[in-house]
Amino acid sequence: MLVAALLPLGLFLFPLWKITLEAPQYPTPLGMYIYINDFSDANPHDIKNINLMNHYVGMKYIPEAIPEFKIFPAGIIITSILGLLIAFKGNYKWFLFWFILMLVLSTAGL
Repeated sequence: MLVAALLPLGLFLFPLWKITLEAPQYPTPLGMYIYINDFSDANPHDIKNINLMNHYVGMKYIPEAIPEFKIFPAGIIITSILGLLIAFKGNYKWFLFWFILMLVLSTAGL
């Protein structure tokens, strides 16, 4: 239980996704890393070039501020703290509540 409560905190250190786009127009693939609270270029100016391609094909630009970047970190911190409290309490019913809460929040985050 203790490990399960601490593992989601790794989302603040490692990216959730790495997106790589390959096209004949670009000698090196474009890419971006998406973290729990931010996103960044895989190579310099990749996000700028991805936004230019998005505009070219009729998609919207990737905004700098995304509401989920504020909501997800708070949810991870709250559920991890709650999991740690339940781990030290050691009650099976509370663990089941935390497990179901994590399932519901994970499904809602999809």
